[in-house]
Amino acid sequence: MRLVNITEVPQGSKIAKPVYDSKLSLLINSGATLTENLIGKLMQVDIRHLYIEDEISKGIVLEPMISDELKLQTIVFMKNIYDSQMQKDNTPTEQVREDSIRELKALIDDIITEIYSKNNQKYYSTELMGAEMYHYNHAVEVMILSLLIGKKMGLDRERLLKLGMGAVLADVGKTRVPQEILNKKGKLEPEEFEEMKYHVQYSYNILKDLVGLSSLSRQIVLLHHEKLE
Repeated sequence: MRLVNITEVPQGSKIAKPVYDSKLSLLINSGATLTENLIGKLMQVDIRHLYIEDEISKGIVLEPMISDELKLQTIVFMKNIYDSQMQKDNTPTEQVREDSIRELKALIDDIITEIYSKNNQKYYSTELMGAEMYHYNHAVEVMILSLLIGKKMGLDRERLLKLGMGAVLADVGKTRVPQEILNKKGKLEPEEFEEMKYHVQYSYNILKDLVGLSSLSRQIVLLHHEKLE
């Protein structure tokens, strides 16, 4: 199995990893044969890379550190949290619900368990999704990489959980950033960039009064873009 750019994938190749659409529904399962028509449809939904099986990668197997099911479940949950922050009229709601925090903690705790159970295994990203899923997938990737770094640093399980919660929720304030800025293609204007930077404060404001979120997690949210001199 190997990862290739969709513009360079040979027709007739076999898909090695499932591909999901913007609603996190299965788009193409592993084992499917790529045709010109199918490649075109994938490009239309902004899928840019694919894992394929071919002669070059024959015999190469990549086992995920975090199971696809658990990781996808966490991405779906983050999408629901982001969506819950925007009402139908696009007016932001005030806070993430306490029960959502409890459920998210349980998911991250399961991820920590998988990290401990595969102590010597390398981590790699397996989810293939369109650009619309970037923010939710990114949040989960940042959280997993933060947990791996924290474990390497010797943090205990309780601190890892707090680290994971802060990392995965750090960008929830982007729901307050105008969509035309958030999804703009190309360089932001100076005033747009200033608004984008304010997502840090938006995130903190959304989360600061949650009883179920530790002070350490809230500090991670507030300081996640600070630069050390």
